[in-house]
Amino acid sequence: MKLKFFPVALFGLFAVLSATAQTSSDLQAKYGKPLEAYEVRPNILLAVEYTTDGQILEAVIEPRHTEKQPENNSYSVTAFSSLSSEVVAEILDELIPSVERGKRLSQSSFNSSCNSIARELYQNVEINRAYKCSEIVKGSSALYAVRVRWRKR
Repeated sequence: MKLKFFPVALFGLFAVLSATAQTSSDLQAKYGKPLEAYEVRPNILLAVEYTTDGQILEAVIEPRHTEKQPENNSYSVTAFSSLSSEVVAEILDELIPSVERGKRLSQSSFNSSCNSIARELYQNVEINRAYKCSEIVKGSSALYAVRVRWRKR
């Protein structure tokens, strides 16, 4: 009696495994072209979007939200990590040196409790820094993402 259900169970297992084993082509067909990202510093990613002629249109700097566990070669999700303002300044200078940014036209910010967005508008780029409530120091903010968008592309 038990062997009667074995082929059905085996077929069900095969169906589940083949349904979850998606290839790069499968994912691109579902979701489109993958993003391009660089690890510019340990655990800091730079995701880039390009114009049709290959120039950078937008770049986002953010901490990696997963951490590799070398002992078992797996990844774990990090609940919250922030960026150092000094390291972000270095990365921005590498990506778009101040001479290429052009003259600063305006600077503004929006605050809501300890969450905020700071915006710097230059002749050639717009830089937005996003801050959110710090878990380390109550009432303070931590930098968690920076978006650079080229204006004339």
